[in-house]
Amino acid sequence: ASIDKIFLTDSNTIPTGLGVDATNCDPQLSVDAGQDITIIQPENTTSISSSVVDPNNGTLSYLWTQVSGPNSAVLTNQNTSELAVANLIQGQYVFNVSVTNQENNSASDQVTVTVANALADIWMEAECATVGANWNTVADPNTSEGQYL
Repeated sequence: ASIDKIFLTDSNTIPTGLGVDATNCDPQLSVDAGQDITIIQPENTTSISSSVVDPNNGTLSYLWTQVSGPNSAVLTNQNTSELAVANLIQGQYVFNVSVTNQENNSASDQVTVTVANALADIWMEAECATVGANWNTVADPNTSEGQYL
């Protein structure tokens, strides 16, 4: 049983009203799966760290799972606060961490991992540059100075 309100009086009169809500009843377990992560190929691994607030300071059990993604990632350390993820390909993944404390309270949170493709082309424009020998210039009226390398 739990008590969420208590009435105290210094008389024999029964208190009236609803009292004041207690702030320390049924403390809540909470988990944060961390900030969303973006990695750039060819990188295909990452680590995800969770943090937990357990007002009871009890023993915790963790379970990480993959919710979605373009393929099945390889998960290591699924039963710890830090998940290692491998075999990632381009796309977006969602991972869920569920935490349960010794009072059998549980909480969960999700984090998104985005694997982006490395940039294939880089555009760089240099104004008023003098180029040396062996460079080819291309005339293009859509660029400043009307040409590029």
